[in-house]
Amino acid sequence: MLLVTLTTAATLFTASPLVAAPTVNAVRPCVAATSAPNPYIQSARHFVATGDLAAARREYRLASHFERESGCLPEASANEFATVLMANDRAREAVSIMHELANDAEVARDANVEARARVAAAWLLVHVGDRAAAAPDVRRLRALAKGNALTRETRALLERANI
Repeated sequence: MLLVTLTTAATLFTASPLVAAPTVNAVRPCVAATSAPNPYIQSARHFVATGDLAAARREYRLASHFERESGCLPEASANEFATVLMANDRAREAVSIMHELANDAEVARDANVEARARVAAAWLLVHVGDRAAAAPDVRRLRALAKGNALTRETRALLERANI
């Protein structure tokens, strides 16, 4: 069951390979090939491998801060961190990470990153049995789906999530 859960989470957390145009706030998704390497990601992965979740949490937070300071939405580091949290039975904390990313994306007017983060957050909330808490995310996703800012890939994700 854990394998199915992690596979589903990884599918939901996978970012679209498309790079969004810079927004009004000049915040964009970070793409490894075009962005400066994030020095904290490898460290976070090391701590995950050694089982030191507290140190990994600190490094993932630093990775997100580094990406924000570089003018990027921390989609990749947030998704990776949320996946690690989920694997360690910390779904509520993973929801918090995804909501933070969704809110950042909303401010930056990146509907695709926001939608992917909100789908992940809603899925995690449903997974822990809190459908009521997922309702605001679902309402926002439906509003995003009515617009024309979402890519084909993001719309397909919404369809797979039955939104």
